[in-house]
Amino acid sequence: MALHRFGMISDVPVTEVTLALASGVTASILDFGAIVRDLQIPDPDGGRRRVVLGYRDLAGYLADRAYLGAIVGRYANRIADGRFELGGRVHQLSRNEHNRTHLHGGMRGFNRRHWTIVGHDDASVTMMLTSPAGEEGYPGKVEVTCTYRLAPPATLSIEMQATADASTIVNLVHHSYFNLNYGHSIRDHLLQVHAGCSSDRLVAGK
Repeated sequence: MALHRFGMISDVPVTEVTLALASGVTASILDFGAIVRDLQIPDPDGGRRRVVLGYRDLAGYLADRAYLGAIVGRYANRIADGRFELGGRVHQLSRNEHNRTHLHGGMRGFNRRHWTIVGHDDASVTMMLTSPAGEEGYPGKVEVTCTYRLAPPATLSIEMQATADASTIVNLVHHSYFNLNYGHSIRDHLLQVHAGCSSDRLVAGK
């Protein structure tokens, strides 16, 4: 595990944490946006392959509008008109998508925030973020933790937890873009999901 300065935002340093396993897997995480900047896994031929999209420098992330590799929140996805009702009260959020919807946490969502590194070792890092009541229009203060952990032979797990001091809405999402043939289009990728469906959960006509 290694830490180094990735850049500066208004005199505040942005730190990159690099996690590694003996198998050759490495993951690079920024404390800005809790971003996965790089993830590399071993190739069968003994090399390593980058499998997520990322920018080379901080300027790329400051200009980014695709939420590349970030933790998205307080609420991922779109909220129409930036309004929702909770407990009989209508809450108006910021509108950041053509002034029509509230997208991925608003004008300054979790992807644009500095996270605090609260724990790390060679294969994991835990970061924390506090979102005060009223931020982007959301009710209640929310404290969020995110842990990235490498596990053999080549797994990156992500564990997120949010605790609120009042009724609110939370929907956290990790937003990496994967490409198993880095540098080329993903249009020829084929995805196979080994999943099952219990027949007793099926509803006729659905």
